[in-house]
Amino acid sequence: MKKLLGAALLIACASCLAFAEGAAIAIQNEESSTLYFVVDPPELSGLSAGSPMAATRLAEYFSASSSEPRFTPLAPGAQTTISGLANGTHLLVVFFATQDPDTFPVRAVSVTADSAMGERFYAVYASPPLLEAPRGLGRLAEFPPSRFTAAAPQETPPQTAQAGPPAETAPQNAAPSEAPPQAAEATPPAQTPPAQTPPAAAVSSAPGSPTIASFSPSYQPVAFTREAKGEFAVQGIEQSRSWNLAGTRIMEIGGRIEGSKLTLSLSVAEGFSPDVSYFFYVFGARRAGAADDFTLEMRPRALPSRGVCLLWRPGAGPSMFGTVTVSGTTVTLEASLADVPQDLVPDVGPGATFDLTSCRFDQSSGVYEEFYFATVAMADITVFRR
Repeated sequence: MKKLLGAALLIACASCLAFAEGAAIAIQNEESSTLYFVVDPPELSGLSAGSPMAATRLAEYFSASSSEPRFTPLAPGAQTTISGLANGTHLLVVFFATQDPDTFPVRAVSVTADSAMGERFYAVYASPPLLEAPRGLGRLAEFPPSRFTAAAPQETPPQTAQAGPPAETAPQNAAPSEAPPQAAEATPPAQTPPAQTPPAAAVSSAPGSPTIASFSPSYQPVAFTREAKGEFAVQGIEQSRSWNLAGTRIMEIGGRIEGSKLTLSLSVAEGFSPDVSYFFYVFGARRAGAADDFTLEMRPRALPSRGVCLLWRPGAGPSMFGTVTVSGTTVTLEASLADVPQDLVPDVGPGATFDLTSCRFDQSSGVYEEFYFATVAMADITVFRR
């Protein structure tokens, strides 16, 4: 009897020790590029891989100028064990150091650790990417864009590679954290901006962005769109819960192109809310029933000191585009036209336009409300030639 009791005690102690040491998972890199991973970064606390905010939160995370927590490399085809995890679901954030000169594919994977079930195995692939993070910026500062292209002839520009097969595409008019239906840059080619006419007097530089459109403080749309749990509805503005909240009312939009630099700015009557995004739905040509060709999403309060702009394009995950800064009640996007993917250039022709909207996502209820302001011709963006 004592022997049985002693054996039971030993088993119990071993079980307690196993729980004390934590659970473990194994991951394997299934790609030919080095994988870099981190588990449960504090900045992404509470985020799940399937959240509609995942792409935007990851864009914020990779934009931050920080090297902590450090990513752990995993060689192509290699396997490693991550131990000391608490029982439950964890967020595994990975990026692959591909030889694409411009971006790295980023993924977020929900993994489950359970000390009672033993070590669980996860095979990690680069596709479909949740985000394309630009090299040389933020947390990827140690990977300069020229790393794999320094030996290329200078007269031959590096080609932009596509990372993996198409990702799922979200419905049109998606809100800040949902992938808008189309994604891409609403910008013309680097050297010849389309359908732009320089002002009568050439200007070498000009402060600020010339106003494209302004809106009266009393303006309000007749209707707005609301989306919740996949259900989409058009409702009268009096039904909105967000229209009078900070950041939803745009007062002015400005823009300019000078050399290869594009600048877009938005001003609001009040401060910016972390829950508010601004969308630029770009149409190369208007066709009945046709969706936009690509979309830019600006989030002014993605980070404490600056914002983030995501470029959404059909059949691919979003990528970060340009630099977003906030000054008072104005948010400004600055980007190089040289960074525009070449396959998008034909979409921005003489008749190209974009729809401007503001959108608020209520995380507590999972409701998106989006407000239309104007349709703007790309030709209305002032060009300054040097």
